Amino acid sequence: VVIEDFVKSGDTSSVAVTLFGSAFTSGAVNTSVEVSVTINGTDNPVAFHLYNPVLQHMGFGGVLDIPDVAPGTYDLEIMWRRAAGTGTLNWDASDYVSVRAYETA
Repeated sequence: VVIEDFVKSGDTSSVAVTLFGSAFTSGAVNTSVEVSVTINGTDNPVAFHLYNPVLQHMGFGGVLDIPDVAPGTYDLEIMWRRAAGTGTLNWDASDYVSVRAYETA
């Protein structure tokens, strides 16, 4: 998921991100996922979740305030990765992702 052309205008403001979604794992129990928003090449972890058991759709979510982002126009990319375990992260038509980014004073 990419939020294109996000504009941050203030010198002292932050970027706030709210993210919720769901997914499932296959192949192995005890697999952790980390979901991040990437701004200007920097990964900012927003949510973590441990999936156990496999093949069970479960939600994740988080809220993050990211300071020290210079004014400018950015593409915000939402990425996930396996943080621990050996299972495979999946999502299908039963899953979703919702993300909101905004500038805070």
